This record gives sequence, C-alpha cells and structure tokens, in this order.
Amino acid sequence: MILALLLLSCLPSAVVSCGGGRQSTSAELYRNPVCHGIDNDSFYMHDGKYYIVQNNGGSIYIQAVDDPVDADFRQMKLAVEMQKEYGLTHLWYPCLTMIDGKWYIYVTADDGNTDNHKMYVLVNDNASPLEGRFRLAGRLVTDHNDNWAIHGYVFRHEGRLYMVWSGWQSKRSFAEKQCIYISEMLSPTEMSGKRVMISCPEYDWELQWMQRDGESQIRYPVFVNEHPFFFCNEMTDKAYVYYSASAHWTAYCCIGELWADKDADLLDASSWHKTPHPVFSENRECGIYGPSAPVILPSRDRKSWHLMYSATDSDRTRHSRALYLQPISFSSEGHPEFGKPLPREKKLPRITSASQHT
Repeated sequence: MILALLLLSCLPSAVVSCGGGRQSTSAELYRNPVCHGIDNDSFYMHDGKYYIVQNNGGSIYIQAVDDPVDADFRQMKLAVEMQKEYGLTHLWYPCLTMIDGKWYIYVTADDGNTDNHKMYVLVNDNASPLEGRFRLAGRLVTDHNDNWAIHGYVFRHEGRLYMVWSGWQSKRSFAEKQCIYISEMLSPTEMSGKRVMISCPEYDWELQWMQRDGESQIRYPVFVNEHPFFFCNEMTDKAYVYYSASAHWTAYCCIGELWADKDADLLDASSWHKTPHPVFSENRECGIYGPSAPVILPSRDRKSWHLMYSATDSDRTRHSRALYLQPISFSSEGHPEFGKPLPREKKLPRITSASQHT
C-alpha cells in the first residue's frame, strides 16, 4: 500500500472539488460523490458538528461543518505543520477524536523512508480543535519490536481505551502482509505495548493486489487489511470492526467485517470473528469500484446512520478516487446493513435532514 497512499498524500489542493456547488438544488438533498480527488482523510462528529481532517503538503488541516457534504478543503484551517515543525513526512490518514476534554489527532508518518512508517499523536488543549495549533505529543510504540503501523483508530468501549490499526507482522521481505491489530491504551498518548492480531488477509477477496488490466503499482505481492473502524452502539447486536480488504489501488478493494460479543474481552483474539464475505463491495452497473476506508457517521439526533467511504470511478489502473456518503440500516437483530453502492444520480437526504426521512 506504500506507493498508492504516498501518491494520494501528495495530491495538491487544486485538484480537490467538494461542497454544495455540485450538489442538488434542493437544500435537503445531495448527490454522490461528495468530494473528488481526496480519500486520505477522516470525519468525526461531536456536539452536532462534523469535523474533517486532511493532510496536504506535509501539514494537517481541519474544518467543522454542519453536514459532511458541505466539506470544502479550500476553507480548511491549518492544524499543524508536521514536516516543517517536526521533520515528518508521508502523512497518512490523520484521525481526529476527543478524549477527556482534549482533542487528539492520530496520524502515520515517517522520516522519508516509508519502511519506517509509524503512528504519532498530536494534542490540542483548546475547547475547539479549530482554536490554536496541535502539538506533537509523541510517537506510539505498538509492540516490543516497534513494527510498521498505520491507520490508527482510537475508541472507548466499556470504560477502556483501545486502538485498532493496520501493521506488519515483521519486516517486509518478498511479500507484504498488512493485518489488523488491537491494543489497550494506557493513556491517549501511550499504548500498552501488547498488540493482538484480530485479522489477517486469508480469503480470496482480501488477497487481490493486481488490477483487472494486469497492472499494479507495486512489483511484489501485497495482501491487505487496513483502515479499521470500530462501531458499537445501543442499536447494534455486537461490537464491530470494519476494514478495507485487498490493495487500495484495485477495483477489488472492498469492506470486510469483524465482530465480537459486546461484553467479550476485546484483547482476546478468539473473541473476534470474521464474516467470510465482504459486506460492501463494487457496483459494476453504477461504475463504482473499490470501496474502502469505512467511516460510520450519525445524524445529529442519532436517529439515522450513514456510511462514508472512498471509491474509484474505473476498474483500470488509471483512475481517481472520491468520497461517497449513503444511509445504512439495521437488521431486526441489530446488524448494520450497508447494502451496495448507490448510483451517483440518486438524490439522497443530507445527514442534517435524514432523520426526517426515516
């Protein structure tokens, strides 16, 4: 995944197109995609606002909007100059969260060598993450061997703080294999150092690294589980981790699902079970390929829930990515149901008005 994500992290802001200019003329409706040219970002909802963080040119930017479809990277505020201030580059997937009244950004970066990619944590003590700047609190060591690690997602469950992420089992040799790990955090800036692997690529749909036209951005096999996202609330029957499976640059990329009982020991690998098929994958009829990087967002009243994901517009090597947003439902047992990618021309209710339509 190194080259593909490196290219995405270097996208200039001039190619980005987001916001209401491309949306439906109705104030309550929108059409997908909600943003072109960017997928190395994250959304976070807090107190009725949707925050998006994005890396660009060695820095991280942030914005708050009333509805995710109104995100506009031209209006983003500088949060931290990582390369200038700390000498860190190749920033991937900055992830914002609030913990105990402070704002944190978890991001992966390196010293110029992507084999040295590790996770870092930034902190902002202000009431709003838009105030002041974030400062580097330190680097997160995931295990005693300090392995390569990316895409950290921090969450609290049953009073305990955890992180899930994607990492290597050991140094890369002939092939690269990215697995999903979980660890408890001693604090928002320190991990326990004991990682537990809960998923590794095993099924055919997790092992694709060549594009349909026979090309690949990498010259050796790359087997991928990455972009984990934890989801559990009063509506769900289990605790879930959703993740991207197969190489990000292929049309085969899709979203997988792990689940555990809500009261299970999340640090016990045997607590986790993998659904043996993807729960969200391409829709060839609509020309939407390679869905990945899942984020589940609630409406302000938490009566409706929505899947934000990244997808490509082609099943060939040369393509562009964009962000898509669509509502999800729940089965009678409480299982999240993603369905399939909806057509781009379909008008959908905005999150701010979606609960009126459920």
